[in-house]
Parts: sequence; C-alpha cells; structure tokens
Amino acid sequence: MDCRVLARVFPFAVSVLFVSTAGFATTPVITVSSPANNSQVDSPVNYVASAKSPQCSKGIAAMRIYTAPNVSAYTRNAGQLNTYLTLQNGTYNTVVQAWDNCGGVVKANVKITVVGRANIGGFIYITNSNYFFGNTVNEVNGYAVLASNGALAPTGQGPVKANVFPLSVASDKGGYRLYVGDYISGDVFAYFINRSNGYLTAVPGSPFPVNHSVTAVAVHPSGKLVFATRDENAAGDGVAVFQVQNNGSLKATPGSPYSTQNGPQALVVDANG
Repeated sequence: MDCRVLARVFPFAVSVLFVSTAGFATTPVITVSSPANNSQVDSPVNYVASAKSPQCSKGIAAMRIYTAPNVSAYTRNAGQLNTYLTLQNGTYNTVVQAWDNCGGVVKANVKITVVGRANIGGFIYITNSNYFFGNTVNEVNGYAVLASNGALAPTGQGPVKANVFPLSVASDKGGYRLYVGDYISGDVFAYFINRSNGYLTAVPGSPFPVNHSVTAVAVHPSGKLVFATRDENAAGDGVAVFQVQNNGSLKATPGSPYSTQNGPQALVVDANG
C-alpha cells in the first residue's frame, strides 16, 4: 500500500499521521495478443500488445518487454507495441509491462519456449549518429529481415560501436561485407557479415583512412573495389578507391584519390561495373 507520512514536531513529542493514497491509484489493463502464454515459438519472436487505463484520462505513458528479471529488451512510449525479439533457444519467463500517466502499473507474464528459428531473408544495417547533439551514441544497428512478411528484428548482437559520426553504409553484392563511412573521422570501417545471424566482425586493419569527410560509400558488383566520397566542400575533394585484399582489408588503389568538384555527397556504381 502506498502511504504518505505527515509529521509535526513539538518539544519532547512527535505527532504522526498516516494517510493512505491507495484509493487514488489507477489500474491499467494490458492485452498481449502474441505470443501466447506457455507457447512454443520460433525466433525472432513477435510481441504484439496494447494497454489502456480507463481511470487515467492522460492515457498510457509507455510499454516495455522484459526477457528476464531487470533485463529490458524493448521499450515504446505508447499504448501499443508490435515488435520482434531475437532470442536463443530455451525457456523465457518474459514480462510485458505498461505504465499510465497517473502512476498506475500493470504487468503480464508471458512464458515462452523458443524451439527454432524463422526463415531469414537477409539483413539490413543502419547507422545511428548523434555527434552534433552532444550525444556519443554513434553505432551500427543490424536487423534480420523475416522472409515471411519482411518484418525487421534486431540481431542478437546489438549495436556495434562506430567511432564518431557514421553517416553512410553499403555492402557487397553477396552480403558478406559491410562498409561504413564516418563523416567526422574520415575513415571507412569494414566488417565481415556472419550470414547465419547477421553479426558484424571488424576486418583486419579496420578502419581505413580516407583523410576527408566521408558522405557516401559504394561497392563494385565484383566485391573487389570499394569507393568513398571525400566531401569537405573544399579543395582536395573527390573519390577514394580501395581494393579488397584476400583477408578483407582495404588498400588504396594506385592513383587514388581522384579529384572531383567540391562537395561530392553521393555516388553509385553501374550494375555491370
């Protein structure tokens, strides 16, 4: 029970009054549509839930999924969620929780057993750059693409740190390597892509210097050449060209970089190379 203590202090005596606030508490209601409690599922696991609070006119503040005690897996500042979580095989006592804007909290226990893996059609990678806003969260986020409906599920690896301001990203045609251009450091970060789970591993020697702000990267259809813009809207701008070595590292080709007019911000390689 939530109580407030009001105290008045007199010489040689203390008067204490307990006032219960339980009568003012709101009671949200939560509905979990997927997954079903005590069900066997494939990973990524689709969580679909909604919440409402009839006694709170301000509505629901947020919803969150816990995959284990104090292990937050997903949060959404709204009264509904529809997301996929990548989980290893095993049994999980998950919890879907909601908060309203009046102090009410509700939890739903959802026990699941992950027994297999859904068919993955590929992977998508995006950069998260907050350098100019005083935030040092600069990273690459990987997502698995479900073949059945195209939905995205974060890979189990989580965000990968990418120096200062990762701005551009490209992969080879086969999806075995990923290249990230950093605008502030002027480097190209190169990663191997694990084709089974989408995890990223830095190639030997990464990152590779371009020595100019990188606004775009592209890969030759053969996978043997990587191109990066040199964009500072000043003299020396152009295109840097790297040759992919046998161990995955990058080596500048003879004659690189190649000059352009100031400010090259994008590039694309012909489909036939």
